[in-house]
Amino acid sequence: VCYYNEGKISVQGRKVSAVDTTGAGDAFWGAFLSSIVKQGAASCADLTPQVLKNALEYGNAAGALSVMSKGAITSMPREAQIKEELAGRR
Repeated sequence: VCYYNEGKISVQGRKVSAVDTTGAGDAFWGAFLSSIVKQGAASCADLTPQVLKNALEYGNAAGALSVMSKGAITSMPREAQIKEELAGRR
């Protein structure tokens, strides 16, 4: 859930088999923020509900992937893995 102005934006969680949750929050936030930058948002004025929804989906996929293996650093997903997860190709 992301609260934006007077509303909120929600995306569905991903169901995965968790092995180790270490680093899941870091994976989520790193992916969430990188998605915002990759979408061209350079300031708060550039944030739209769609940009934030895309970032939530991207971060959600990264967090889900990260809990599927052990370790914090070793479980951080790469961009290609996140895109595969979003496309349903995992």
